[in-house]
Amino acid sequence: MTFSVLFDVSQLLIAFLVIWLGAGLLLNSIEKLSKLLHLSQFTLSLFLLGTATSFPEIAVLVNALILKEPEVAMGNLIGGQVFLLFAVIPLLAIITRGLRLQAQMQGKLLLLIISVVAVPLVTLMDGKVQTWEGFLTLVLYGTFVITFSRKMTALERITKKLIRPPQINPVLEIAKVLGGVVILLLATQLAIRGVTNISAHYALHPFLVSMIVMALGTNLPEFSLAVRGALSGKRDIVLGDYIGSATMNTLLWAVLVFASPGTIYMTQTVLPMIFVIVTGLLLFWYFCRTHKKLSIGEGLILILVYAAFLGVTTWMELGF
Repeated sequence: MTFSVLFDVSQLLIAFLVIWLGAGLLLNSIEKLSKLLHLSQFTLSLFLLGTATSFPEIAVLVNALILKEPEVAMGNLIGGQVFLLFAVIPLLAIITRGLRLQAQMQGKLLLLIISVVAVPLVTLMDGKVQTWEGFLTLVLYGTFVITFSRKMTALERITKKLIRPPQINPVLEIAKVLGGVVILLLATQLAIRGVTNISAHYALHPFLVSMIVMALGTNLPEFSLAVRGALSGKRDIVLGDYIGSATMNTLLWAVLVFASPGTIYMTQTVLPMIFVIVTGLLLFWYFCRTHKKLSIGEGLILILVYAAFLGVTTWMELGF
C-alpha cells in the first residue's frame, strides 16, 4: 500500500470520528427541540434532520451540474436511497433486536413513502429522464411533504395540550443544530475525498464510484446516527432522519432533471439494478405491513438485498 493510499485511509478514519461527534450533537439538540415544539422526535427529524444530513448529496448535485456530469449525481442519489433502506435501517433493526415502526410508517403512509422513494427508478425504466418526469417526481414529493406536515399522532395532540414546554433555550439548540450540520458537511466532504482518491487509485469506474462508494460517503452521517441512536435509545430520531433523507433524494432528483438541459440519457442499461431495487422495496413494504416492525431476520434479508444490489452493479460496470 502506497503512502498516498495510507494518507487517504487516515483521512477517512479522522472524518469518521468527526462525523460521530457531529451526529451526537445533532441528536441531543433535535431531542430538545422536539420537546419544545411538542412534536415527536420522528416528525421533527423527518424534515429537519433529514434535510440537514442531505447536505453532502446537495454538494454532489451542484458539482455534477457544474461539470455537466448528471449521471454521477443520479448514481449517488439512487445509491444513497438503496444504502439507507437496505443497509442502514436493517442494521438499526439488528442492533436494536427489532425495530418497531412509528404510526407515520404504517398503512397508506408507508405506501406513500415507498412511492416517493421509487419514483426516480420509474423515470429510469426507458433509459432516459425527461422534464415532465421531473415534474411528476416533484408533485409526488410535494404530496409527501403536505401529508406528513399535517399528520399529527394522537399522542402529539395530547402532549401539545397537557404538557408545559420545558425550559430550553431554542436559540442555543438551533445554533447547536447548525453547528452539527457544518461539522457533518465538512467531515463528510473530507471522507468523500478520501473515498474517491482510493477509488481512483484502483481505477474503478466513475459510475460505480457514484452508485456505491460515493453514496456510502455522502450517507456517513446517517450511518453514524444509526449506531449512536441505537446505543442511546433514540430510535425515533434516526428512523425519521432516514426516511427524510431518502425522500429528500427524490426532491434532489427533480432539481437535477430541471437543471439539466434537455433529456438525460443513460449510457448503459440499468434494468437489472432496477429489478433488484424494486424487489427490495416490495420486501420492505411487506415486512413493515405484516408486523409493523422489522425483526432481526427481516433486517438480515434486506441486507442480502443490498448485497445483491452491489453484486449486480459491479457486474454491470465491470463485466464480471
